[in-house]
Amino acid sequence: MVAALDVGSSKVACIIARLKPGARPEVLGVGHKLCVGVRQGTVAQMTATEQSIGAVVEQAERAAEAQVQSVYVNFACPDLGAQPLEATLELGGYPVEPSDLEQLHDLACARAADDASVLHALPAFYCIDGKTVVQDPRHFHARSVGVSALALHCETAPLRNLDTSIRRAHLDVSAVVAGPVATGMGCLLDEERDAGVALIEMGAGLTTVSVYARGALVGVEVLPAGGFDVVNELAVRLNTKRLHAERLLCLHGAVVATHADSRNMLAIGPRQAGDDRSMAHLSRLELTQLIRQPVLRLFEQADAALERLGFWRSGGRQLVLTGGLAQLQGLEPFAANIFQRDPRAAATRRAGLLVRVGAPVGLDGLPPALSGPAFATLAGLVRFASRPPVDIWRERPANMRVAAQGSWGKMLSILRARL
Repeated sequence: MVAALDVGSSKVACIIARLKPGARPEVLGVGHKLCVGVRQGTVAQMTATEQSIGAVVEQAERAAEAQVQSVYVNFACPDLGAQPLEATLELGGYPVEPSDLEQLHDLACARAADDASVLHALPAFYCIDGKTVVQDPRHFHARSVGVSALALHCETAPLRNLDTSIRRAHLDVSAVVAGPVATGMGCLLDEERDAGVALIEMGAGLTTVSVYARGALVGVEVLPAGGFDVVNELAVRLNTKRLHAERLLCLHGAVVATHADSRNMLAIGPRQAGDDRSMAHLSRLELTQLIRQPVLRLFEQADAALERLGFWRSGGRQLVLTGGLAQLQGLEPFAANIFQRDPRAAATRRAGLLVRVGAPVGLDGLPPALSGPAFATLAGLVRFASRPPVDIWRERPANMRVAAQGSWGKMLSILRARL
């Protein structure tokens, strides 16, 4: 039995699931509630975050009729970075043995940045003699074997603040999983990862752009914008409270208008509490037009990120949208129209682009309330616990996993390992 905990900018959610050999994880209990203690993925109010974590885990425990001691938790923040790692090991024509792979992985991990905490180092592919690309090089005869991996790293302090908030809720941390890794496992299909796909997770405080090729994560970029920006712009444009703007977005949010929208009038909410006479109204067509503008700007930023990550240059043709903002009605055709445009050449369009909304996959017994794209990361944490990906950073001994903690962090980690 495992517990997954998604601590986001707008909500905290928990799933308790049973892992069955050879079968999909079975959901036993869930819990979720609003969170006010996290800003753009990082803990801003520790007490509020701790209380939210404790409440949702207790809710899930009651539903599952079981207690958990530790959780798999996701982590994403504006400074989450990705660094390519490459290393080559000379073999002299002998077959690749497990000990050779360990040495190769250590060489690659030694190249990780030394001023941040590394969450993962995920191998993308191995290369035999600089020519043949393989996924598993073991037992290949080779003069040399190389590895190309992607390290995901972040600042240490926000990571420790999240860890402290969880432990103050009387829980241990089984593993911290980078948000892009969990989200990809939660909503992408194996065929999409193999063929090459871009994943855009539009959360409340952050938007994460990830690129997959040959089944591996090859690029990540985090944008400091998300659903809260849409809510804030709505509140300003409508001269109303954020609470009313968020309600309109959740209940009536759309980016493609219909013929009836001009006649469908919506109540914004009273400008003064308890004064129904100050209630303002607007048509759903007007609401859709207001929502389109910030979403368009967000897509333009994501498009630029995909360009920087090399997705368009490699001929990428699949795009998956997920996260809370992906629940907007009409988002798929709207996104397809935006991303098919090539900003470098106004008359050029990227033909054949396939766009879909990514909902959780791979779990049995997931209740309908948690089956939308806002819970893809949570589902991915359960799948991570069930089938963790190859991670050459986590394979290293604990006293060696210090290459990215700075000099004082290295000394402390070595001392702890020896005590």
